[in-house]
Amino acid sequence: MSAASEHRAPTRVLQRSGALVVVFADAEALVDYAARELAMIASDCVDEQGRFDWVLAGGSTPEDLYRRIAGGDLSLPWARTHVWFGDERCVGPDDPQSNYRMAHAAMLGTAPARAANVHRMKGEQDPARAAIDYEAEIRRACQLPAGGLPAFDLTLLGVGEDGHTASLFPGTPALAIRDRIVVENPVAKLATTRLTMTIPTLCHSRRAWIFAVGARKAAILKDVLGATRDADRWPVQGVRTARPVVWWLDEAAAAGMG
Repeated sequence: MSAASEHRAPTRVLQRSGALVVVFADAEALVDYAARELAMIASDCVDEQGRFDWVLAGGSTPEDLYRRIAGGDLSLPWARTHVWFGDERCVGPDDPQSNYRMAHAAMLGTAPARAANVHRMKGEQDPARAAIDYEAEIRRACQLPAGGLPAFDLTLLGVGEDGHTASLFPGTPALAIRDRIVVENPVAKLATTRLTMTIPTLCHSRRAWIFAVGARKAAILKDVLGATRDADRWPVQGVRTARPVVWWLDEAAAAGMG
């Protein structure tokens, strides 16, 4: 990580299982620092390669991050930014459960992003069809060769108390899929189906950030950032990129880390 600013720097930085764990006093400090770091990465990507491909996540901390970015004092190269989604519920774009709806309300609705560069998963469609269509859209926009994987510049993720990330839940079929970018994933315990990027897709990202805030995340973080490796039990452990994955935690979530 670079020194994004002097605004409430991390309280500690740890190395765990090949990942970088960055801990902040509270969620507000975390979000502010992450937003500034993200703006610098976006600018650098546009300078170096002409575009910034950014995968959004659902959840309350990403939502706070999007609101911080939309707040006015940070500049993103929106005209050269492509926005993607790591997962989506099988609902329409106006549904309160939609990740797209949340991101639009928090940031995309006011950001000067090009409409053609905001790529939402169409959760209102048949899930299998929606996954195929989204994969095709990624292949077109990223000009991928046959069988190639996209190298998104920054992928945002969260972690659930069961160790899931994106919509890759323990025991679900998507965990075994290695030849797809996006799939529909039946989640029996939720009696639903989700759209999600696959583990190989996430691992091919140039950067992956995982957010976890609050005391309720402390127990799962102690497990997934510990010595035991079991990506079937804790799918988030399967996300390993060329650069170390960065975990963004507040002190409450990091309470069991020592």
